[in-house]
Amino acid sequence: MARRVPWNALLQPFGVSIQSDIVYDLAANEAVSMPSQYGQVVMAYPLWIRAGSTRASTVNAEVTGVFLPWTSSIDTTHATRGTVTPLLVSSRAAGTLQGQAMLSPQQDFARTNLATRILAVAVSPSTAGAAAPNVPKGRLVVIGNDDFASDRFAQNQGANVVFVENAIDWLAQDDALIAIRSKDRTPPPLVFPNAAVKVAVRYGNLIGIPLCIVLFGATRLMRRRRLTRQAYRPLASGAAA
Repeated sequence: MARRVPWNALLQPFGVSIQSDIVYDLAANEAVSMPSQYGQVVMAYPLWIRAGSTRASTVNAEVTGVFLPWTSSIDTTHATRGTVTPLLVSSRAAGTLQGQAMLSPQQDFARTNLATRILAVAVSPSTAGAAAPNVPKGRLVVIGNDDFASDRFAQNQGANVVFVENAIDWLAQDDALIAIRSKDRTPPPLVFPNAAVKVAVRYGNLIGIPLCIVLFGATRLMRRRRLTRQAYRPLASGAAA
């Protein structure tokens, strides 16, 4: 069920807020294993988003993406121009669930009103300068999810840890540590134009490659059988000897 976000009272002077929704991404997401009558089945889970990095700040300059489970979107419409920098965004195939939402991956997600959603921002009012004297001072990093930094998810997601450490250094205005920290070498996620192509690639790897090997073996076996059915014909040199 949708709930009021208590942090929004603190964020209101900065013009940003966390929406009372949950974002799903039909293109950039993680897969989960679900039990079935045929065993474990791997399927896409749009509520576990592989968020893309904008690389627009020192916080995420060396981060390709961050894993965000059950995250909300960020509203920046009331922020002073020039004070907000998007850090993490979804793909263009993202939508939102509002009100009562199901968390099960075995559901139909609406394919209407899909757009890129802002999932994390850096707020730095000092960049507005004298044009906005009433803007409060300080720095903020606003993310629509807190589970991404927990041990449950961060232990297998190195990019999440790097992102959190960079955010802490940036908030402490100690950007030097960000510069010397090792770069994220996580391979960039594969983003497909639609779910059909993603399913085709997945089952092509699972079934297509083994099928090609079977067809190659069957072709070789049939060729060998045809050779065994041929009559014996001695070589000309052997006949002359």
